[in-house]
Amino acid sequence: MVNNKESQMRKLNILVGHDFQNPSNIALDFCKELSFQKKLHCDVVHIAPDLRIHYSSFFNESLSETYENANATLEKNLNEALMLFVDSKYKNQFEYSTKIRFGNVHEELKKISDDKLYDFLFLGTNAKNHSDFLFGGNKAEKIIRNINIPIGVFKQKRHQTEKALVLVDMEDSPQLVVREAFRLAQKLGITKLNFATFLPIIPYYLTGPHLAASVELANIQEFSAKDRKLQEEKLHEIVKKETVSNIKTAVDIVSPQGKNLYQAVVDYLKERSQDIVIQGRHKRSAIGDFIVGSLGQTLLRKTNSNLILIPIE
Repeated sequence: MVNNKESQMRKLNILVGHDFQNPSNIALDFCKELSFQKKLHCDVVHIAPDLRIHYSSFFNESLSETYENANATLEKNLNEALMLFVDSKYKNQFEYSTKIRFGNVHEELKKISDDKLYDFLFLGTNAKNHSDFLFGGNKAEKIIRNINIPIGVFKQKRHQTEKALVLVDMEDSPQLVVREAFRLAQKLGITKLNFATFLPIIPYYLTGPHLAASVELANIQEFSAKDRKLQEEKLHEIVKKETVSNIKTAVDIVSPQGKNLYQAVVDYLKERSQDIVIQGRHKRSAIGDFIVGSLGQTLLRKTNSNLILIPIE
């Protein structure tokens, strides 16, 4: 059992991506709720296109100073606008600052998150599928693939602030995911973690969203009661080893019963109306996600749950 009081007392540093749209405020709403329990500081950042990149063929040395001055003016004006936008709803409610960067969204967010010791990157979205995410289409997916810190993607205001569901793949770093879930729970003021793993455990190449349709998963033999009990005992053992004081836990083992594994997870979440879901994620390329599939991307597209993704190296 672990009891890390230092992590509970330390001020959280949170990077929040903002695009001047109201859905971005969903992430700031989460910061506001969190500030009632934790000391925190949010850096609210807007990434604007860099005209020097888009129109580089028109630039020459004589224009360099002119465009540097124009960029500085634009940065000042955008920062004032962003501060007014955020102040209109959150002034004096929690500690935050604003900043403007120029360039590609996913590249700049990665640079910022690498430059400073942030605990989280928060994004807000009301997207219903992968094509209309915050920041637009696959940019959001690139952000998720490349950031090296936990990412919170928030679709709705939390209703059950005290608990979260943790999805654990028993074949893919389960101890790391469980350990990090407890650390996140301490930071986010979560007092109950429900751990769930799904049986049968089928290789991702059989369950990826682009290949699963051609696989008769119903013909794959279900785990026996003995195997199910064995997996449950393994997960219980890992949870017990990593347990943090004052956080309640529960373990659930669910069989897809012939469904695509990803769809079974989506159905499980919808039945339980989980506000926060914690899941491990690998850094893969777009081609890797296309071939192998990504449970995290599936949850983002097909559920309304707020998702926190833990990087797994």
